[in-house]
Amino acid sequence: MGQLILLIVGLLVAKLVWGAFKEQSSKKRPRPKEKGGQVIDLSNAWIELDDMPYEKRAQLLSGKELGYYLALTEVLSYHGYIAFPRVHLADFLAVAPSAPNLLAYASRINEQSADLLICSMTDLTPLLVIGWESDNNSKRKQLSGRFTRRAVEAAGIPFAAVKAGKPPHPDDLRRMLRNHGLSV
Repeated sequence: MGQLILLIVGLLVAKLVWGAFKEQSSKKRPRPKEKGGQVIDLSNAWIELDDMPYEKRAQLLSGKELGYYLALTEVLSYHGYIAFPRVHLADFLAVAPSAPNLLAYASRINEQSADLLICSMTDLTPLLVIGWESDNNSKRKQLSGRFTRRAVEAAGIPFAAVKAGKPPHPDDLRRMLRNHGLSV
């Protein structure tokens, strides 16, 4: 019995020492310097809400992407489907609770988005993900696209890679959508 009490006391002392060590080591870390201004750590400090550094983007999609989106919505509108641009993967994918590294996988789908998500208009069931394909993609964008494709397909949702050039002919769009399981 005495050994059990000593073990518990030892664990408590070790926890206190570890906490004090972590607190001291975090105080000694040098803060990064920023040219011409103060560094704001948003996770641990209040920020000035009256002067937020945000501005509206000119548009949600580029000209080529918008042309493709408009052609797609025209084809889909008569068949009970709806298309959403730039949807985070975490909005329509979930990580299996039994997955190893659950937080890492959850974080990754929070960071990535589908270029276009096609859903059933009646209940917004995800049916197809469309990703923009480009000839001059950076290595990082290619890896991101590959991750998105594999994550979506692992969840049982078809993925189509398309070029966002000039708007496609409606017949070509219908053919592509049929090849991926939609009834258009």
